[in-house]
This record gives sequence, C-alpha cells and structure tokens, in this order.
Amino acid sequence: MIRMKRKKVISIFIAFMLLLLFVSVKTVFAGASIEGTYNLGPTGSETAVTGTLYSDGSFVVEGNGVMGDFLYYGHPMQKVRSQIISVVITSGVLNIGNYMFYQCENLESVTISNTVRNINDYAFQSCSKLSSVTFDSHSTLLNIGTHSFSRCSALQGITIPDSVNSFAGNSFYYSGLNSITIPSMVKNLGSATFSYCNSLATVSFTSGSEITSIGQWVFGNCTYLTSINIPESVTVIDSN
Repeated sequence: MIRMKRKKVISIFIAFMLLLLFVSVKTVFAGASIEGTYNLGPTGSETAVTGTLYSDGSFVVEGNGVMGDFLYYGHPMQKVRSQIISVVITSGVLNIGNYMFYQCENLESVTISNTVRNINDYAFQSCSKLSSVTFDSHSTLLNIGTHSFSRCSALQGITIPDSVNSFAGNSFYYSGLNSITIPSMVKNLGSATFSYCNSLATVSFTSGSEITSIGQWVFGNCTYLTSINIPESVTVIDSN
C-alpha cells in the first residue's frame, strides 16, 4: 500500500515537471516568434547567408560564406532597422557587409563569431545605442572598414582581436570610446580613424607592435587625449 502511494506521488511529480517544461518551452517560443527572414548573401548566392529577426528584437545571421555589400536604400532590412536590438553573427559567416546594420537606431549589442574576417564599410555606422561589441575569443578578424563604427556614440569601449592588422580611415570617427588598445599586428591606422572621439583619454599599443604608419588626423579633435606613446616601429606620421 505504501509502495503504491509512493509510486503515485512520483508519477504526479514527473507529470508536473513535464508540464512545467512544456509551459516554459512554449513561453520561450511564444516570446520570440520569427518576424521575418532575409537573404543577405551576394548576388547569385543570396541564400548563402540569411538573417532572422525575432519578436524580442534579436537578429541572428547564419550561413556559410560572405554577406553581400549593400547600399542604404534598397537594403533587405531597410524597413525593420528600428526593430533590431541585438545581433548575433554565427560561425560560418565570413564578413559583415557594407551598410549591413547602418543606422539601426535601437541596436544595443553585437556578438561576432570566430569566422568573421572582415567588417566592411559603414557596417554599424550611426548605431547610436550600440554599447557592446563582443568578439569570439578565437577571432580571426583581419580588417575593420571605413566608418564601420563611426557615430556609435554609446560605444565607450571595445576589445579589438589580436588578429586585426588594419583599421581603415574613419573607422571609429565620432564614436564614444574612452580608451582603445591597438593590437600588435596592426600595420597602419587610416586617416581620421579616431577623430572627434571626444571622450577618448587613453590609447595603448600592444607590446611588440608592428605599426609603421599613422595617417593624417587619426586623433584629430580628441580633446581628452593628453599623451600617446608611439612605438619605435612607426616610420611615417602624416600631417595633422
């Protein structure tokens, strides 16, 4: 009799836990339904990379290969830019295309996988609420394109992967950076890379820096910046 009661209690408990699991899973899907799917691959391979927008504002990019390069007008996500709050670039995607998340005014965070090698021009320009950019610890990123993070006024800090070897001109123009560390493999800083970063106070070069040239106006109008230790490897500093 006692054994039967014990079995009955266990059965009720298991049934209750299964019900909780079902409800919680259902809640997750109900709270993050798919709002739309967008082809982001280049011409001829549009479906190689796709992006999915969920109702909670998350945007997940998946696929194998490169994203296409777009213009602001005629962009596949042009009408939903304001709905995107977070972006996750998954493994297999090799780049972030031109203007891909340009002027996503409510974008707050970006997570970038280890396979992304290039952040192309204007990729995150004018994302005024973007405050967090996280790279995979095994990042293979090489290049940061022109104006890719310019006018990201909430971006106070970013840890650049050690693999990066190039900053294009204006890449962080008018951003909110407080400090920046330049990885040792960077060979040059393009013109106006950090110009008008009005809160930038600290610039560091990683030990063993291989940088050889610093473009014109790289730190122009960085009013809080008082000193920089230029590595001995630098042979060219352009005017202004």
